[in-house]
Amino acid sequence: MEKNYYEKFGLNESATNEEIKRAYHRLAMCFHPDKNLGKKKYEDIFKEIKRIYEVLIDTNARREYDEHLSKERFFAQENANNYHNEGNADKESFMSPILWYLLFIIVFNLLFHGFK
Repeated sequence: MEKNYYEKFGLNESATNEEIKRAYHRLAMCFHPDKNLGKKKYEDIFKEIKRIYEVLIDTNARREYDEHLSKERFFAQENANNYHNEGNADKESFMSPILWYLLFIIVFNLLFHGFK
């Protein structure tokens, strides 16, 4: 899963507006286009930092983002559970023919070679 906005800013989800501002200013100073002339990569990073800041600093936008993040985590967990359960079902269905084959070999050997 890609890092969420809080992780990109090095914050936890209970961060205050003051902590968000400090993190934004720290990152903005590092990646500002004027400081990194001619480097498109840094310009794109700066734009993303600005966009993240605008979401986290706005109370309504942050609430919506937190709800989205919560749903994303829920569905990621559901998918992980489904993947795990399906994986076990695949192993069982794969093992079944092998067990039948082994049983056949044992019975065949007992019938034609007897007990020794």
